Amino acid sequence: HENVEDMFTQYLMPKFLFEVSGVRVHVSVWVLYMWGITYATAVFLFSAFAGDDFGFYYFATLVVFWAFIMSLFFVLLFSSTFIHEYAHIAAVRYFGGRVDEDKGVVLWPFGALAYLHLDGLTLSQEMLVTIVGPLSHAPQILLWYLLSLTASSAEDNLWRAVTLNMVALNIVLLVWNLLPCYPMDGSRILSCALLLTRRIKVESAAWIVVIISYIASVSYIVGSLTGSFTPLAVFSNFPIDWIFGGLCVVATSNIAVMLKQGRIR
Repeated sequence: HENVEDMFTQYLMPKFLFEVSGVRVHVSVWVLYMWGITYATAVFLFSAFAGDDFGFYYFATLVVFWAFIMSLFFVLLFSSTFIHEYAHIAAVRYFGGRVDEDKGVVLWPFGALAYLHLDGLTLSQEMLVTIVGPLSHAPQILLWYLLSLTASSAEDNLWRAVTLNMVALNIVLLVWNLLPCYPMDGSRILSCALLLTRRIKVESAAWIVVIISYIASVSYIVGSLTGSFTPLAVFSNFPIDWIFGGLCVVATSNIAVMLKQGRIR
């Protein structure tokens, strides 16, 4: 319990943002840092290569333009991840579970986190709660694709680019969240599926998830470094998949330590 509190208050450093249907939504200060660093980098690079065009009005226009572009990108990105988490929330409420009243949902640099209480849910219900998160990207894919069809003229190139990038983004989030790498939804789906056989104990199922997660996470890192598997390339030209693969290895190692200490029941 103390570790969870430390992660929420010390590492994520959330700030209350707004409330949706009784769910408190926080934004981690790391998101704000990430926005600021990315924004400053974009302005600096475009200013550095401006050449003779550089001047006060050019710089002022650049500052405003990139502030708008970066804000739009962050809003669209985190809206998709929030819808994903809210799908979990709607499902857990339907089955009688609840959302943590204080933590709710926190937006952080790697997406969003919903703090749910699953006490009283059956394994089948827990699996459904998990699956609806990734599946929430399917209607988003369809919506953004239909919106892309409204770009019928050359003047709509920017709108078409935005909508098609949102289609690609949600496809990536759908596939990415189903990877069997802990703590992705795919690992929880795998653990529920193993336990639903009624032939595998919790500890055994956890070790199977740990082993598969290690294999999948290391393969993810290798695929990223060799360029053969880079689903997150839609977010950035800089290869970031290996970073997420590394985070999954760390998270999986934490579960392995807990298992050795007998803390998973």
